[in-house]
Amino acid sequence: MLLDPHPQQTIDNFSIAFDLLKLSEKFPIINISSEAPEESEAMGTKEKFWFHHEQLGLCLYKKARQNTGEDWSEKIAAELCKLIKLPHAEYELALFNKD
Repeated sequence: MLLDPHPQQTIDNFSIAFDLLKLSEKFPIINISSEAPEESEAMGTKEKFWFHHEQLGLCLYKKARQNTGEDWSEKIAAELCKLIKLPHAEYELALFNKD
């Protein structure tokens, strides 16, 4: 039998994975098909385009820069605004071409 030399780390990793699973249920990640882009958006520095989502209607997809946290931070800010009843844009997490 093998014993884990770091049982607390294993428990913490499991806890993090479980928390992420709960978050993915509460905040699902939308997969955008490669055929979805309808019109590009030139404003700003990020790649972005408009598309129609069957439940959300007209949406703007903004490609996040890797390792910046700008994708999840905008989602968190929107959720906090919702909680304290401040006007805000709605944000959903999405993937386009696995990005």
